Amino acid sequence: MDLQAERDQQEEQRETGPERLHPPDLLPDLPAHPPPSPPGIPAPAAAAAAAPGAAAATPGLTIPRGWATMLAVEEREWISGLFTRNQQGHIEVKRPLKLWFYPPQPPLPPLPRPQPPALLPQPPVPPLRPLVLPPQVPVPPHQPPPSPALYFASPLFLWLPYRLWPTRLVCTKDKCRGLDHKLSAAGLYRTLRRLLDVNGWYYMGTEYLECQRCHQKCAAWAPDIVSQLEPWHQLQFPAVLTYKFGCDRKVAQLLEEQSAVAVRQHLDKKHTEAWMRRCIAYLSACADTPGCDLAQVQPPPPMPPVPSVEWLRAARRGHDLFRHDLQNVLNSLSLRVLGRRLTEEEESEENLGKETN
Repeated sequence: MDLQAERDQQEEQRETGPERLHPPDLLPDLPAHPPPSPPGIPAPAAAAAAAPGAAAATPGLTIPRGWATMLAVEEREWISGLFTRNQQGHIEVKRPLKLWFYPPQPPLPPLPRPQPPALLPQPPVPPLRPLVLPPQVPVPPHQPPPSPALYFASPLFLWLPYRLWPTRLVCTKDKCRGLDHKLSAAGLYRTLRRLLDVNGWYYMGTEYLECQRCHQKCAAWAPDIVSQLEPWHQLQFPAVLTYKFGCDRKVAQLLEEQSAVAVRQHLDKKHTEAWMRRCIAYLSACADTPGCDLAQVQPPPPMPPVPSVEWLRAARRGHDLFRHDLQNVLNSLSLRVLGRRLTEEEESEENLGKETN
């Protein structure tokens, strides 16, 4: 008995011992308030992050430093699934690498349970035979309504030219200009841009590039960096960026063909139609979910406002920095790929002619 009591006492000491330290959150500490948005730029995502408790670190999410304050709360989870941590603890993009990442499709609501077939009339049974009752139809339990997170999430464009293409990029700082000092990857850029598209918005992230000589860093979406790529790689860059404004090339093309007032009316119509389609898909999923408690259904988030006419005019002035002549790009690429093959075929035909003579 003494030995058993001693074992019980040791087990009790283990249970009441010091608590184990939980692993630190993958998301680093973030400032209590996000940086102020530039004037004229609607930032509902930043406003949502600035709500009470929204800027707090979410345990278990692997998000680059600085991104969480610019992402809506409902978009952090699926974007966190795009990243992982290496052995040194740094955040990196999961492979295979690509340019566009889209939120996962919302699951379809479960089908209702089929009703049991009606029982056929039975002949009279003897008095001593027990009465067979029809099986009771199980009542589906109350299920929580679908979350509007995936129905209103925005895609993400990741611009990683150093990792995607074998292109030599050189430093363009004043100390290294013209010296051909090579740039190398230095992690993900901490700023996430939110860009205007024809039917909505999307996010854009990029990587840091560091000079091996002067050790200064720059973002890979800088015009001096994009201009060093091959023309057909430059066309993969979808946006027109300035210091304060950013929009898709399709919006910039509309601004070249029409006035800013007409473009804003067109964008407002397209954004409203896309938002209403998302609302219909979300509310129909709530209505089709068996046993859904409609009292717990969250209303759809409001549509992000379309930028002002002055915002569009300022964004149009940045389009000249990324203008490309598609005909010249196509000719250059065809000469590099098809022209070499045509030359080889002509030489082989000439050699065959000499052999026959």
